[in-house]
Amino acid sequence: MSSVYVLLVLVPLCVVVYVLWAYRRKAQQRDAANAERLHDVIGLAARAARGQGNATPEHASGGLQDSDSHALVSYIKRDRLLTAPQTLLYYMLKNELPDNLVFAEMPLSSVLETAPGVAEHARAEMARRLRDHRVDFVIADKRMHPLAVLKLTAHTEGQRHEVSSTQRWLAEAGIRYVEIDARALPRKEDIRMVVFGDDAAHRQHSEAAQGPGSSANRVVG
Repeated sequence: MSSVYVLLVLVPLCVVVYVLWAYRRKAQQRDAANAERLHDVIGLAARAARGQGNATPEHASGGLQDSDSHALVSYIKRDRLLTAPQTLLYYMLKNELPDNLVFAEMPLSSVLETAPGVAEHARAEMARRLRDHRVDFVIADKRMHPLAVLKLTAHTEGQRHEVSSTQRWLAEAGIRYVEIDARALPRKEDIRMVVFGDDAAHRQHSEAAQGPGSSANRVVG
């Protein structure tokens, strides 16, 4: 009889203890989940604040994100527009050719275009070739007529020079092509002769003289 009484007392007590333990366990799980969500929200807010402080319109509209939602930079500013040899030659050209216009880092399509007699089906491919070729400098007159194209090279002594597509196309169009060794730039007093040749004044002021017979010259300073 006493054992039955004990059971009647213990069973409800155990039920109460279990209910309290289950409630406390659920409360702990709920608190942990709330804390994790709060941590995520704080982290997202901090990343958003950093992104707003550093983002540009390009980044805001076109930036990529990795799996951790960290913003990836798609582009960065170039350290400089021209290399050191290009910069030095640019200022030499500007100073020594005051009557001419100097353009740097130009696509060949700014100087040449497909001839009227080219078949229509070939024009798109030929135009693409021009866009894919770039030159270091284009020298033009004040009417924006291209007179000469300059290319910086790094040919080693004795290296065989092959006629490039750029050189061949410019020769066909009657535009002077000059290659200059980037490691041995010409003296400033020689710039005009290097760019326009021995008959510099004639080449500069008479476009008619620049016919198909004009040759493309390679100059290694």
